[in-house]
Amino acid sequence: MHASLVRALLVAILSGVSVLADDVPLKQLPQGAVLALQIRGLDRTQSRIIALADQIQPGLGATVREQTDQLRKQLFEGRELKGTVPDARMVMVAFEFPTSQEALSSAVLLIETENYKELRDALGGRPDEPGVKITHDDAGFDVVQRDDRTLYFQERGRFTAVVTERAAALALARKKEADGVRLPARLARAFDESDAGLYVNMRAVNQEFGEAIQNFSEQLRGLLEFAAAAQAGGDAEAAKAQAETSQRMIRGVFTFIGDLDVVAGGIQLEPSGVALALIGDVKSDSASGRFLAELSAGAHDYVNRLPRGSQMYVEMNSSPELFRALGGTGMLQQFGPSGAALEKQMKELMEAGPRNTVGAMRFGKGLAGINVSMYEKPQKALEASIQASEAMTQNASTGPVRIKDVKVERNAGKHRGITLTRVEMKFDFDAMAGQPGGELAVAQMRALMGDHLIQWMGTDQDKLYQIMEPDLDAAKAQLDQLLDNKESIAAEPSFAEALEHLPRETSLVALVDMPAMMGTVLRQMVPAGVPLAGPAGKPTFLGLALAARPAELELGLWVSTATVQQMMQMFQNFGGNPIQAAY
Repeated sequence: MHASLVRALLVAILSGVSVLADDVPLKQLPQGAVLALQIRGLDRTQSRIIALADQIQPGLGATVREQTDQLRKQLFEGRELKGTVPDARMVMVAFEFPTSQEALSSAVLLIETENYKELRDALGGRPDEPGVKITHDDAGFDVVQRDDRTLYFQERGRFTAVVTERAAALALARKKEADGVRLPARLARAFDESDAGLYVNMRAVNQEFGEAIQNFSEQLRGLLEFAAAAQAGGDAEAAKAQAETSQRMIRGVFTFIGDLDVVAGGIQLEPSGVALALIGDVKSDSASGRFLAELSAGAHDYVNRLPRGSQMYVEMNSSPELFRALGGTGMLQQFGPSGAALEKQMKELMEAGPRNTVGAMRFGKGLAGINVSMYEKPQKALEASIQASEAMTQNASTGPVRIKDVKVERNAGKHRGITLTRVEMKFDFDAMAGQPGGELAVAQMRALMGDHLIQWMGTDQDKLYQIMEPDLDAAKAQLDQLLDNKESIAAEPSFAEALEHLPRETSLVALVDMPAMMGTVLRQMVPAGVPLAGPAGKPTFLGLALAARPAELELGLWVSTATVQQMMQMFQNFGGNPIQAAY
């Protein structure tokens, strides 16, 4: 539902992973851990990063190898790691958030070990080395002194703990090996089986930073309210409606953060791309837990049937609860009526019983595409959508897109037994230009969507079709492609690859041809005459998915090396920064 701001960590995919009923103990995470980072094999991870870098740009791997070798020398002070199992897990565990040097010094490094003494001597120093002294502390750990450096080593089952401070070693020794953090099975596997894993104790986060998070949410709500008032241009009703929509979304995000118990996930590195999965576990009796219990996740099969040639594809397993939480359809939010009229249309659409929605869009020289929504009562949904369009002629738009005129023509055509209603919306660019940043927004909108939008709406037994095409023949062609499953996007290799690296069952999945999308946007942001390297031919899709399950919400992300390559090619004319170079 909400876009993630995290870019530093990328994750292992859980497609096809079975769900176990019981929590799973992770003994490498001692009780009390607030944060943990794990890599699955130092050499293995390094080689995968190097292969990925070479795939993105030949020769880049050599630079990455040099930099990662230097990091390894710094981490182990130039000593060679020995005594580990093949592809040994290495886990950095923090019992305090790293907000100070003292907190950092309490962190523990756990290394999956085959021979404890060999590892201890390799990292700390052998007993026969000059300046090395090894003693055993009655608390249960070895103390290795080498010159002015002291390290503390403790055997913990198949792991060896390495600590730099005595107080931290004593605290760890008091933690029983069997008392590892217990996680729901899906979260445990996401963390433990990734190339790099992340664990965050969100209870501790909210306890430590809850007040700061609350203050930030209040500041953000104030900024959004101010922006809504400025955007509405003096229309109090429109400002109120925009503010309420934004506030509802913000409240939902921060309520979810406050209800989280744990977040766990990891990254999977492949030569063809990087996959991210983060899973949040929430209190089942919380507001977020009750909300998630009302949602559903299912196989994203219908999106494969959509016609190829678009830049964005979306499929959502909907419900009345999710429909209301998201504020209805994107069309209503961007172009819909305001106030009581909007509420009426929302009520009508919810009563129609929204289920799944799939859609495809392409931009540039006008907005085009197709949207298919499954309803329990599709005819009711169609009528509500037509009435919403008619209401736009009497009410100002509440969204950032202002409407100047709407023409609705019922029975404008018929195809494949579906009677089509034609809706033409003309944009009010004068009103939009008067909003903050309006001139640039208008220029971009003209280039992306044209001066008006034409939509064709109709229904069959269980589906509502909304087709954005300039004329009836083009709309019929889109409908034929969909219903006959011809030239579908499923045949595009990069689309299939993206879906393969996302959770099999999702509540929302979106696939975006990022080079094509960014190329369309960037062409409107650079002055006329400035060259811009466009996408290098074939589509390359970025994949994003959300999967809601009782007490869990999973985020999945796939970024292919082909996408990165094409984006780099697009920016190369500008030295890596097209906007700065252009201006």
